[in-house]
Amino acid sequence: MITTLIVDNEPASFLRLRKLLAGYSEIHVIGVEISFTAAKDFLFQQKPNLILMEVEIPGGSGIDLLPFVDANTKVIFTASHNNCEYAVKAFERGAIDYLLKPISPERLENTMQRVRDHFSKTPTHYGHEPLSKTPKDAKILELNLPGASKKMFVHLTSILWIKSMQNYSTIKLAGESTHIVIRRSLKDWEALLPPERFYRLGRGLIIQLDLIRWTEWRSRDYVLLSFQGSTEQLVIGRIAATKLKKIR
Repeated sequence: MITTLIVDNEPASFLRLRKLLAGYSEIHVIGVEISFTAAKDFLFQQKPNLILMEVEIPGGSGIDLLPFVDANTKVIFTASHNNCEYAVKAFERGAIDYLLKPISPERLENTMQRVRDHFSKTPTHYGHEPLSKTPKDAKILELNLPGASKKMFVHLTSILWIKSMQNYSTIKLAGESTHIVIRRSLKDWEALLPPERFYRLGRGLIIQLDLIRWTEWRSRDYVLLSFQGSTEQLVIGRIAATKLKKIR
């Protein structure tokens, strides 16, 4: 059972959403909150598995509510209009999806499939080999974590993407909910990683091509990438998406 909270101040909207969700036996709606403060108070007391949250709510925004959401809770944002800025922020913070109202049953079904994939005990590999099956020549990377005297060993095939942060970089690994930050530039990463597996999309991003599950254009300006081994989606711009399309 997936315990679910709805955050929406429009009665017609959240009543429709409840009716649609009633068609999914795995979903159990445990609350509906109509304001930022009420939702925050709810989250102090309970930790739902899933939140369907309107971007704009009285007293704040759904984005502002994210710091009060448990790390294991997944979020789907809803909105009355297509706001690219909000959508990008939502996906950067690990949202499963961004739904425009009125939400159609067909569009919700697409989203619910992603929810099922996340909460399923048996992960879906979408035609790829399981992560445990790795090439014989795959490397184990030794990473020095900043501000600590410890090291971390990472299998090359578990790296989904690497983002640039000037002289630092953030690494997203399959099966991990958090990102790793180390002092290493993308230029250094390029020299280290095999080009047949990893591809640099612009100045600030390297992705592992073989672990991409699907790509989805959300507007003419940005695209979502979904990766094997993670429910977090990566947002890329139009130029990067066009480059990626040419090599896949």
